[in-house]
Amino acid sequence: MNVSQNSPAADAEIFVFGVVTEYCVRFAAKGLLERGRRVALVIDAIETLQAEEGRKTLKELTSLGARLVTTEQALSALDRATTNFA
Repeated sequence: MNVSQNSPAADAEIFVFGVVTEYCVRFAAKGLLERGRRVALVIDAIETLQAEEGRKTLKELTSLGARLVTTEQALSALDRATTNFA
């Protein structure tokens, strides 16, 4: 997806979740963060293969600017965004 920095989508926060935290989630989130995007990791919708590596990955991503949210918080943000958009 190629989003112009001047478009409304450029300010959108992207929610990242999935398996496996230290691989797929890490690479997706890090790539977005490196491109200046706002990223939220849905912590109750990710899983790790190795607990210690998962913790290190979350620490790395939050140090790069990602924030941690729950599924409930992500759904609430989506609801607010669609209400404000309508």
